[in-house]
Amino acid sequence: MMTENSQAGFPSKNANFISDESKTKEQLIGEIKALRQQVSEFRTEVFTLRQTSDEQRVLQRERFIARVAQTIRQSLNLHQVLYTTVEEVRRFLQVDRVVVYRFLPDWSGQIAAESVSEPSLSLMNQEIHDPCFGESMIYPYRQGRIHRINDVLTAEIEPCYAELLTALSVRAVLIIPILVRNELWGLLGAHQCKSSRYWEELNWLMLQQLSNHLAIGIHQAELYQQIQQQAHREQALNQVIQDIRNSLDLNTVFATATSEIGRFLQVDRAEIVQYLPEDGCWLNVASYRRHFEMSNALGLRIPDKNNAVAARLKQREIVHIADYRRDADAVNQPFAAAYPGAWLLVPLEVGSELWGSLSLNHQSRWQWEEWEVELAQAIANQLAIAIQQSQLYIEIQDLNNDLEDQVRLRTTQLHQALGFEALLKRITDKVRDSLDEAQILQTAVEELSDGLELLGCDTALYDFEQQVSTICFEYIRENLPHAKGMQIRMADVPNLYGQLLHGQITQFCYAQRVPHTNYPPRQGFAILACPMIDEGQVVGDMWLFKPPSSAFDSLEIRLAQQVANQCAIALRQSRLYQAAQAQVQELERLNRLKDDFLSTVSHELRTPMSSIKMAVQMLEVSLFGHNQTLKRDQETGTELELQIPLGREQFGSSPSELTQPVNVDRLQRYIQILGDECDREIRLINDLLDLSRLEAETEPLILTPIQLNIWIPHIAQSFVELAHAQQQQFEFTFQTDLPPITTDLANLERIITELLNNACKYSPSGEQIIISAQVSDVENDVQTSAFLIQVTNTGTEIAEQEYDRIFETFYRIPNNDPWKHGGTGLGLALVKKLVNRLQGSIQVQSTNRRTTFSLSLPNLQPEE
Repeated sequence: MMTENSQAGFPSKNANFISDESKTKEQLIGEIKALRQQVSEFRTEVFTLRQTSDEQRVLQRERFIARVAQTIRQSLNLHQVLYTTVEEVRRFLQVDRVVVYRFLPDWSGQIAAESVSEPSLSLMNQEIHDPCFGESMIYPYRQGRIHRINDVLTAEIEPCYAELLTALSVRAVLIIPILVRNELWGLLGAHQCKSSRYWEELNWLMLQQLSNHLAIGIHQAELYQQIQQQAHREQALNQVIQDIRNSLDLNTVFATATSEIGRFLQVDRAEIVQYLPEDGCWLNVASYRRHFEMSNALGLRIPDKNNAVAARLKQREIVHIADYRRDADAVNQPFAAAYPGAWLLVPLEVGSELWGSLSLNHQSRWQWEEWEVELAQAIANQLAIAIQQSQLYIEIQDLNNDLEDQVRLRTTQLHQALGFEALLKRITDKVRDSLDEAQILQTAVEELSDGLELLGCDTALYDFEQQVSTICFEYIRENLPHAKGMQIRMADVPNLYGQLLHGQITQFCYAQRVPHTNYPPRQGFAILACPMIDEGQVVGDMWLFKPPSSAFDSLEIRLAQQVANQCAIALRQSRLYQAAQAQVQELERLNRLKDDFLSTVSHELRTPMSSIKMAVQMLEVSLFGHNQTLKRDQETGTELELQIPLGREQFGSSPSELTQPVNVDRLQRYIQILGDECDREIRLINDLLDLSRLEAETEPLILTPIQLNIWIPHIAQSFVELAHAQQQQFEFTFQTDLPPITTDLANLERIITELLNNACKYSPSGEQIIISAQVSDVENDVQTSAFLIQVTNTGTEIAEQEYDRIFETFYRIPNNDPWKHGGTGLGLALVKKLVNRLQGSIQVQSTNRRTTFSLSLPNLQPEE
């Protein structure tokens, strides 16, 4: 037993002490007997207390306790028990107010019974919340704590607690816990409102004993009430279940369930709401109203989005709402105004899916009891079973109907499939009999249109470079505008061509004309678009047209796809044939190039050799003085006979002229010819060897930093002299502060030399040759810069169709005189390979008799 004068009051939290309703009647009777045994023990205790010194007061108190205890035991009506107790205690203690304060499940509380000396002191129907009371106070009360204050004005208590007691007109207070089966059920409190009071020990001992008897009476009354309620609920539940199972019609089931539970629980509304996720709402499908004049919620749609109540239901949570108008969120606020009060919403789960909810409503504030929630949940479970049975019944009925329809449909489809197979074979045979692309596609659209009785059909081929689809062939039977030759930009219809390019068949209807095109108005027609796929690549599509009210079935779609596939195969065969023909023509061209190359090489080899032979002969004539000499090689022992077709007049009219001294200038000229022609032979051979080495890619790069504005003029010096000799103008243009480039010096020198050689060779007299260097794409980092070197010459022009071919091996631009400038066609081919080796690129532009070779090179980094 605990007593104290410290603060405590009317708590704002509670516990739920409803007994287990699953106990049998015999167990409950046994507990009542046990409680009666406790009463007997209390009698013994009363007898013991009579031995105290103040026998008269004790006897009076004991008689009072016995009388009240007898009254408590004689009644199983909880309301009567509580009100009898508070009335007797108030009269015995001569206080202004006695209350029984009962805790609710959330540890708030309410006055369960009271007795007051004046009506103005009544606290009934008031919500009492003690801000100073916390969970820390619950445990002491469970241990039997007795709380008393003799005078609120002088007691040392928390200000918030003092304010509460003052608001309740309490001057002195004595509080005893009511423990039902060792659980804190509530508080028994005596209030002196008009004056202070000293609480004697006999006062709180009497209340403590009376609290024990009251706890026994409360327990007995609750057990009896539970038995009665449980029997009544089971009877009502069985009746509802029986009524629900008597029908498979959901409307009947819902109407029965809502009316039965509404009348039994005496609620103002009982409703069934179905969750429609595809519509984003909750639909009221059944509604019971206690009073006919209440608004009818049948057919009401409640939004699901941002609905806090709906979110809790979707978590399979039973939702308690004490005051809908107060607790409603923004979504539910309009409904809270029309349907106020307390709501209980129980989710209806069919299988593993949320079907909806069973909703109960009291228009006034209401605290839902546990047995009401359990009953509603039990009925909700039965409703879920009924819904599932009804759905299964409907599914069986639908299945039977579907089976009959499927039999009829399969028979029709079988005949249709046989006709389609014959049509497919006919189309396949015709498209495979031809290698002409136009004939293949035209045959396909004609046969498909006639076979499927379409309005029309067309095929289009794709140009991925231009991102357009061009309608190449069409066949119109009726009422369809012509579109052959029209183009549709894929970007104008991105959704459609996105599907087609992924190989997906698409059935659609144009709602409006295709924008930004001259495509004829074909909106409103039913259209089936099938991609033509060749080895995983979409090459085009085939469109089939039907009247607006029609649609393409699965067999038609399958046939159209098969025809599109056959067309794709036939197109591939046709294009392979065309490619083979083109390859034959290319091989013939390469064969001609080979013959031209052999002729060129023969000419290039023969011309220096002729010059060498002539120079040797002239040397011999100059040295030995006759038109015919015979000399033996000392090392090989062979004889060289050189026939010189020279007359005597070339060397003089008499033999004495042949003995004149040899002309040194003439000998040097002959020797110069020998050297130049040998160099020419060596260059040709080196070109062939360099081309072979570049193909093999066996030589490493030797990277060297080069200052282009100094190095280029140095290697171009010989070409400057040659240009001046040919009356050509030579210019250099370099960027200011040009940084050095790191690259292979030998390869770059060969590239620049070859380009300058061509510029000097093909530029007429009086024209310009310009070489420039600069840095392009600078990003504040020389290491990642690209260097642009350009060689430009005027007075000559290269046709645009020759831009790519001039870099082919052995290729020479056709002209009327192939030997005018000489060359083997190896120079630019070597340049192209050397540029690739340096990880660069080269391009040519030639317009208005001005030709520019643009060389772009990176700044290479040595490998670590």
